[in-house]
Amino acid sequence: MNRRFACAVNPRMGMERDYELTPAKDNLSVLVVGAGPGGITAAITAAERGFEVELWEKSNRLGGALVAAGAPKFKEAMAKYVDYLRIQLFKSNVTVRFNKTAAAEEILKKKPDAVIIAGGAKPIIPQIPGMEKIHVLEATQILVQGNCPGNKIVVLGGGLVGCEAALHLYYLGKNVTIVEKLDDILLTAEHATNNDLALRHLLAG
Repeated sequence: MNRRFACAVNPRMGMERDYELTPAKDNLSVLVVGAGPGGITAAITAAERGFEVELWEKSNRLGGALVAAGAPKFKEAMAKYVDYLRIQLFKSNVTVRFNKTAAAEEILKKKPDAVIIAGGAKPIIPQIPGMEKIHVLEATQILVQGNCPGNKIVVLGGGLVGCEAALHLYYLGKNVTIVEKLDDILLTAEHATNNDLALRHLLAG
């Protein structure tokens, strides 16, 4: 088949021999910026190797974009993974600082031996007149807040996030329309096939 198996939450799956955790030779300090899934995993891994690790998060919560990803009722497994990361983090020797902005002068003042930037992804906002109006929201805002005003909702973009937001709003009793410039939904990223099929089934229902 010549196909590689991959896991969304375990990058070492299938390559354990290639990526063994080796103990740190020196007691060096590592600063991780961003407490999303990547930042948390990097911090825990560095601590397991014996580094002195500090994790900075600009907000007052852990999880980054996974908080929104695990918000819909049909994504409970994702929410449980966020809880798992939080538990593992607080079991580790990582020092966590909330509401901490990683300004250059702050990092220089800290003087870490290494810095890992895990700022996460940012949504693409189309340049459409009226996007600044109060009734225009990002999908992640709706997922985190749990709801949005109004009953007739148009979702721009039929990618994974757009479809999940649309389905979430549908379950809340909204009249939802997805607008996608491509020929079909769920074409803009490489997703797990079973996840796409499940999402299509829910949308069709």
